Amino acid sequence: MNIQEAGARTPGVSGATKKPYRGKRGGGEAKVRVYLEGRYRKLARGLPQTIFYCPKCKGRRRGCAFCGGYGKLTKDSVQELIARKVLPRYKARMGKFHGAGREDVDVRMLGGGRPFVFEVVQPRRFDVDLEELVEAINAYGKGRMEITALRPVRRKRVAELKETRSDKVYRALVVLDRVLPEDRLQGILGEPIVVTQRTPKRVAHRRADRDRTRKVEVLEARAFRGPESQPCLDLLVRCEHGTYVKEWISGEEGRSRPSLGELLGAETDCLVLDVWEICGPFPSVETKGPEPCFDSVMEWEQLLREEDPWDLERLKDASPRGVTQAPTEVEPDPQEEQGGQEGDEGVLA
Repeated sequence: MNIQEAGARTPGVSGATKKPYRGKRGGGEAKVRVYLEGRYRKLARGLPQTIFYCPKCKGRRRGCAFCGGYGKLTKDSVQELIARKVLPRYKARMGKFHGAGREDVDVRMLGGGRPFVFEVVQPRRFDVDLEELVEAINAYGKGRMEITALRPVRRKRVAELKETRSDKVYRALVVLDRVLPEDRLQGILGEPIVVTQRTPKRVAHRRADRDRTRKVEVLEARAFRGPESQPCLDLLVRCEHGTYVKEWISGEEGRSRPSLGELLGAETDCLVLDVWEICGPFPSVETKGPEPCFDSVMEWEQLLREEDPWDLERLKDASPRGVTQAPTEVEPDPQEEQGGQEGDEGVLA
């Protein structure tokens, strides 16, 4: 699992980061924090990257009819599956998840995975076997998510991951309104396409309504018969950072031009979408050695042999109540526990 030494362990306080904690009155001792870097694959739809707080009560729970007083819309997230194993081992009550971007709750993260840093706040133990920790996380999330080996890093690594503008490779199951000739599919391959996108309607309430120019390149387009024998495309596309891929595929009533449908001369709709690669790189000023990576390479041809390679069974329940998860601007009360399943392995965020 790309661990430099067998039985690698977290450095002591001297190797951890101390961050001043001022508190409400401006005083207080420094909080010790441990930062662990890795990559995760999200193998199932319906699993958000971070805690999916209720949009009505913002995680406060009490008296909320929308979430039934639960405070969130999904039982688990990548953040929680990791935290439930990390926090008890460090004897910490609070952790934070920092991802290099995020995917929608109904989108899988496959391929080489997405870089992340998990921040452990105020640990009371440092002698943690990272190899055993990774095995515990992967066993707990089996079939839903998995991570690479973890390596201790410094706080600056969080900013390096978040500030890197990276191209991404997506794989999409596209439904067509007709069968297309092979030469038309081949005609869109390999050439960068400059796309102008107006802010999509689904995010217009929290993003500025303006036009953005992005580059898109179709790498593969394979025609086949999909669900209910519909004409479909297995599409592999590389996009510049900030591209709204689903809207580029559908065109969204002319808000993305030229859309995939315009290029093919057909009506196109994105049934499901997966992130296949976060291209990076993510260079580090302080951290030496190779970035975490998975031992095994995920092959799409191998996934196609599975009974449900696109995970369509979970699609109908993938977006709880039709709500889109918005980035959290203000963190909910960190003292409110977020529904741990294993007693002392609850997660605070």
